[in-house]
Amino acid sequence: MDILVVDDQQIFRKAFVRLLKEAVDQGINCDEAQNGYEAIEKMQKIKFDLVFLDVSMPRMDGLEACRHIRTEHPKVPIIILTQFDNETLIFHFFNIGVHSFLSKDANIDELTAAIDSARREEKYFPPWIDLIIQKKRHELSNNSWQKIELSCQEKRLLQLLQEGHTSKEIALEMNLAVNTIHTYRDRLLEKTRTRNVAQLISFGFRIGLLKLGQ
Repeated sequence: MDILVVDDQQIFRKAFVRLLKEAVDQGINCDEAQNGYEAIEKMQKIKFDLVFLDVSMPRMDGLEACRHIRTEHPKVPIIILTQFDNETLIFHFFNIGVHSFLSKDANIDELTAAIDSARREEKYFPPWIDLIIQKKRHELSNNSWQKIELSCQEKRLLQLLQEGHTSKEIALEMNLAVNTIHTYRDRLLEKTRTRNVAQLISFGFRIGLLKLGQ
């Protein structure tokens, strides 16, 4: 089994690779990347069976990398390595289609269960993650968020952000100045009461504007 471990902390990355080989399965072959950009480059050259992906990384973080991997390699299982408890961000990763979430202090049994599930092309969510997913689904089913009307330009901007385009690329696509795109994005953040692009994209899923596979 060929695994790619993506994490910007070298000490953790090396220790995790050693754990995978010694405690989980001696037949595992591991490669490493220190950010999402490097991971995508490696995946263009090597076919991996599984990717472990950190969330907070320089150059390209886990959210953007996950979106790219899902687009270019839709069948490769992704397991998110996390220390965060941001429910909106977790639910967004879930909507993108990750196979599992693991806390960085997870035990061997949880790690093995996640890998075995990935091998069977199944998903594995620890109880604390499952609770978050069920909570968010309940919120969706009850329409508990404030209804906000978006203009056609705001909807298009949100779709382009979800696709991972830069401000310059969005400006070219919408035939607007880059500064105008920044202004539109800031107004959209204020209008939707979100704090960053990740939360903004999650809002797009909640109102049904964004769909899986976009």
